[in-house]
Amino acid sequence: MGPHLSRHSSKYLLTLIIIVGVVSVGVDYSVIQDFELAIGDLNTKNINLQADLDTLVEELGLTASELRSSIETVEADLTSTSESLAELSAVSGDFSKVVADAVRGVVSVLTDDGQGSGAVYSEDGYIVTNYHVIKTASNIEVLFSDGSRADAVLIGSNSVNDIALLKVDLDNLYELDFGNSNNIKIGEKVVALGNPLGLSFTVTEGIVSAKDRIIIEGSAGLIQTDVAVNPGNSGGPLLNKEGEVIGIVNAKLAGYEGLGFAIPSNIVVSDISSILAAANSA
Repeated sequence: MGPHLSRHSSKYLLTLIIIVGVVSVGVDYSVIQDFELAIGDLNTKNINLQADLDTLVEELGLTASELRSSIETVEADLTSTSESLAELSAVSGDFSKVVADAVRGVVSVLTDDGQGSGAVYSEDGYIVTNYHVIKTASNIEVLFSDGSRADAVLIGSNSVNDIALLKVDLDNLYELDFGNSNNIKIGEKVVALGNPLGLSFTVTEGIVSAKDRIIIEGSAGLIQTDVAVNPGNSGGPLLNKEGEVIGIVNAKLAGYEGLGFAIPSNIVVSDISSILAAANSA
């Protein structure tokens, strides 16, 4: 009984091995066929591409190497043109992207005695504006670009330089980047964001007309600009094309157009540091 089963088992095992071998050979053959077809297809496409290239070379009267050189030259010219267009876009003063970002850090400053503008100095709720905007105010409220409002308290001020620092009980505000006002150049394009005549979050464009203008004896020299400045703009940021705050708008000569002024950002930052130091030591 045992030897009989053993002989049958050997036959079954041999049969199974043969079947597996046949299947394996069939699968391998199928894969090889698919691979050969793919290679053949690629060869056909390569031959057709070479034929097209030969035709183009003949029509243009160029050698293949000359054609490749011409193509590489065109590609280099296109790259250079693209870079030039990008530079031209920056120089042309398209502030749309800058404004879209910066407006989140601009506020309207509303008081019981008037209104003005402000710039978010830090994400933890500090806002800079002009001293004259809040000088006689009993209540101060700020309006953000998303329509939300918050009560504000006065932390301190420098009345000579017309700087005031407010605080709202909010976190994660959009903090504006204060640049180095020593780097501004006469003639460079700038924009002012603010709340002129109660028209919230208005943008006006112009250039830096002059630097270090002394308007009030004893105060810091101001940036002069031809940006349209109207009542309500006071306290709003003056931005360069990089989106940096280079000044805080604070004055306009009454009766004259194109004569606006802004406190340089370096003066603003210095005054805020002094205000915070005094507040922390009190």
